[in-house]
Amino acid sequence: MREKGQSLTWRWRGGESAPVEALGDPRSTDGTRYVLCARDGADSLVVRTEAPPGGACGDRPCWRALGSAGFSYQATRGGAALRSLLVTRRGRGRRRPEVGATAKGPALIGGDLPVTLPITVQLEADTGACWSASFTAADVTVNGNGRFTAASR
Repeated sequence: MREKGQSLTWRWRGGESAPVEALGDPRSTDGTRYVLCARDGADSLVVRTEAPPGGACGDRPCWRALGSAGFSYQATRGGAALRSLLVTRRGRGRRRPEVGATAKGPALIGGDLPVTLPITVQLEADTGACWSASFTAADVTVNGNGRFTAASR
């Protein structure tokens, strides 16, 4: 996933509602750090990128609170590989947690697309919270031409 046009999009919904403390608070520079990684069916690292705590993205903070439900991260273009991240203890209109991430560009660390399935995608917070999903061909909507998109069911 090193070429400029490559991207990964991942959504995870499910599980029990988590306490907001498990999400930490990424809004300050000494706050919670999130790392997104993916391993393919051959256990090779395909993606590793992170959303650092705090920071400014243009003229606004990179992180914003979503009330008491969680946080969203929106990076500006440029060198950031992880462009957007949503971490909530309950999804919009639903009573279950939701995680969503989009990573793009040459700053991604890892292999090339398409990936060998199954693939396991994981988001880990330095609070110890971790969201993980494995995807087979039935879960993947795009796996080629420099893109990968999957959604948990």
